[in-house]
Amino acid sequence: MKSKEELDRYLSFQRKKYFIKSFFRKAKRLIVDFLPLQSISEDFLVYRKELRPQLSGKVYTPKTFETKAKIMDVALNPVEVFGLKNVYVLPDSTSFLSTNLKTLYFEEVVPFSNDFTLMYHSKNLLFHSEKMAKVDNLPKVKINREALFLSGNFSFNYFHFLIEILSRLEFADKIPNFKDLLIVTSEKVEAVENMKTLLSFFLPHHKVQFLSENHYYQFPVLWHISYPNVVVPNVGEGEEYRAEFVKFSPQSVDFVRTTCLRNLDEKQVKIQAISKIFLARKSEFRKYNEPELLQVAERYGFQAVYLEDLNMHEQIFLMQNADFVLGPSGAAWTNVIFCSPGKAKGLLWLANVWKDFSVFSTLAELSDFDLYHWRFGDDALGFHDDYVLDPKEFELQLIQLLR
Repeated sequence: MKSKEELDRYLSFQRKKYFIKSFFRKAKRLIVDFLPLQSISEDFLVYRKELRPQLSGKVYTPKTFETKAKIMDVALNPVEVFGLKNVYVLPDSTSFLSTNLKTLYFEEVVPFSNDFTLMYHSKNLLFHSEKMAKVDNLPKVKINREALFLSGNFSFNYFHFLIEILSRLEFADKIPNFKDLLIVTSEKVEAVENMKTLLSFFLPHHKVQFLSENHYYQFPVLWHISYPNVVVPNVGEGEEYRAEFVKFSPQSVDFVRTTCLRNLDEKQVKIQAISKIFLARKSEFRKYNEPELLQVAERYGFQAVYLEDLNMHEQIFLMQNADFVLGPSGAAWTNVIFCSPGKAKGLLWLANVWKDFSVFSTLAELSDFDLYHWRFGDDALGFHDDYVLDPKEFELQLIQLLR
């Protein structure tokens, strides 16, 4: 990985090269200034207002059967609404490109630091330093209607979509003409039926347009609400993930939970309640010896559940009625927010490389779900590597959970 100084020199050189090439043909890439949205100039604003001040919040590190959670104070970023003009939106990130193609404004989660490598990369935001970014120079589309932007980094991921992106709608009625706005989000949301269902829970009456990641879009005014709940998008491979990278508001998590429970339609539920759930996966991502562990869990009355086979109503219903939940770390654990408070317990396995990764441990605490972690792996195991767990150790963990 290049040092910050090397990256700045490289991007400065690339910027000059692309500028010279632009005299002969359209550049496929752009090198632009990379600035926090929070510092955007009046030239790109028609409206800006703080909707929630900076608050103090809590983050809870993963607890095990041997160690208690550490409770840490974090600063929750202010929530602001921006009415943006003269910008293109990148549907796959929380970034806005000036129409003069000189500056990319990104929503800053935490300030850059010498202690870790902060990365806001996405499909079209190829990479960046603290001052400049390299982005694709895509075809531009104008849509002549004011819109609310409801997308961002990892919008295709269930956790990020529900907890970070849809939670913005807690504040949507503070936008002056909210009822008349077009809602714009990533086309990846359209491809997932459960995400579309969630969108209808929060926005039953608005028209929605799904944006392609192969174009940049411009609107007369693009409204953007900053994150009420947010996690640092990414850090460098092998770097320490810190608890303070998680910034969740109890009020905003409760807004998401309450909205989903209010829209639960048991007529759409075609399954029976399950007391002991094993969160099984069909994904090939971060594979492990699931069949061996499931065989052990079944001896104790657990049943495999594939959430991707269930509609959103069924997922909420299952968690409402669960007493115990097992499974590997992953987006499925977002559903702890639907469990009946104080009723359920869970066991999540999490590689040691993730250090104090506190997303699901904090969601569990905010939802009164008693979640324990089984830590595994050494320094050689990467963030997204496949792994093998010891079935005998798993059984010991399971017995402790059932006690």
